[in-house]
Amino acid sequence: MLARRIEVGMQELTSTSGTTREEQFQRVLLELQRTFDHFDRQFAYVSVAKLMLAPSPEDTGLLEYLARNLDLPVERAHLSAAIDFGSAVELEPEQEWRLFHLIGAALRHESKVL
Repeated sequence: MLARRIEVGMQELTSTSGTTREEQFQRVLLELQRTFDHFDRQFAYVSVAKLMLAPSPEDTGLLEYLARNLDLPVERAHLSAAIDFGSAVELEPEQEWRLFHLIGAALRHESKVL
């Protein structure tokens, strides 16, 4: 199992501008590249086809930055592509962001090694 914590939060991505924002994007990019390198070493027979970026409550520019700087396609994940909410339901970005985290937490399963 691989877990990597990226120490850049939504607040840093939305409240900063200019050089500071570019530095935050570079930190995310570096951590992703390290993760992909580790994955390639451990699972050389499996290739990564694309990076799916979780929904965000507002546009940060991160998706476009990663698409320009990674050698693989970068797409935004849409909950409605995986879950049928009904034809009358159209989620706003803020709602999709909150639901993404809640569903992820509900699906998480951890066990402790004794």
